[in-house]
Amino acid sequence: MSSLKLDFNLKHPEIEIQPSAESGDILGLEAQLGIELPPSYKEFVTKYSNGLFVDIGNALTLFPLFPNKFEENQDFTLSGSKKLFAEIEEVGSEGFLPFGMNGVDFETWAFYTSVRFNDGEYPIILLLPGACLLPRFTSFLGFLNFTVNWLILTDLDKKEDFYSKKWKELYKKYDPRMKPIPVDEDYENCASVSILARKMRELVNIK
Repeated sequence: MSSLKLDFNLKHPEIEIQPSAESGDILGLEAQLGIELPPSYKEFVTKYSNGLFVDIGNALTLFPLFPNKFEENQDFTLSGSKKLFAEIEEVGSEGFLPFGMNGVDFETWAFYTSVRFNDGEYPIILLLPGACLLPRFTSFLGFLNFTVNWLILTDLDKKEDFYSKKWKELYKKYDPRMKPIPVDEDYENCASVSILARKMRELVNIK
């Protein structure tokens, strides 16, 4: 039985899943990358879906481990995604492992592998256009539950204060050790690569 607690319905009509990965795929990719992948991510791709597409609001795409019939471009797989950051001069690929994207502006989600928490998880960073790096989550599971539920919420026609309140509530529920950046204040909180590790530790409610 899975210990991963997904707080959304994978059978939602706007969520497209893919066949799960084999444990050997994970081991092979870890050997290729030279790092151990976070435990909640490994459990998700081996027990639920190796890649994901959520066609709600700004949409969300999670890359599969390797190219397959759903995604043939290796740049948009975990095995080849480091190129996405390597091509951005102000960022580079060192310490980043992109695993997904939002929307049409190519907002990119990445594990920040230069920092690792005691539970084996990595900080999750959002790269916005203009080489803006934002510390966002402290685990893949927290990221996944928050992001899918946020997309579902933002598909509703509500007032601005509703979303501001829900933003805080979702962080408290799904990633309580993270001090959230206020909604709509992304670019005021950009971090450069040189200060990202320090900023991540400042934002996280752990030693």
